[in-house]
Amino acid sequence: AEVDLAARVRLESGIDALAFNECVYYIRRYGSPGQLVALYLRHGRGEEAALMVLSEKMPTDVWNSVLVPHFAARGQLGALKDTLVKMDPGLRMSWPYLKSACMKLDERKAYELLYDMLIFMEDNGRAAIVCIKLYLQATTNGVRVAALRRAESHFDTAIAEQDEQEDAPDDFA
Repeated sequence: AEVDLAARVRLESGIDALAFNECVYYIRRYGSPGQLVALYLRHGRGEEAALMVLSEKMPTDVWNSVLVPHFAARGQLGALKDTLVKMDPGLRMSWPYLKSACMKLDERKAYELLYDMLIFMEDNGRAAIVCIKLYLQATTNGVRVAALRRAESHFDTAIAEQDEQEDAPDDFA
């Protein structure tokens, strides 16, 4: 197994496993969490980088300034989402990071990406609000109408989910 790991690291990053592990050691000792994640990403180990951010509860800034931009720049946000679902099916560990990413996307007015993230998070209420923002940005009537219809659909779903929660039996009775 050690040979396979060494071959994989060498193939993906051009350095062998021993050199990579030495880099990890020194960055952990003298560097920052962001530098450590960047090392993993630079050497083709994105899934491990995402797991490390979650399991070590690294600052959300590392998520927003290192991990997400790496995947976004390569058009691989879908791969990051797949990794999250595989590692954290209920998205409990991921939730603070996803929420933080949504706040950054909203600040940057990146509403299409924000909408996609909220759909992934199954947050219909906020997705509806983003649809209204997309409506306000739209330049044609067709796009406006489509945005309003999506907003209506998400609001309906959010209300139905809220009704289901209110109708659920109380576990503490």
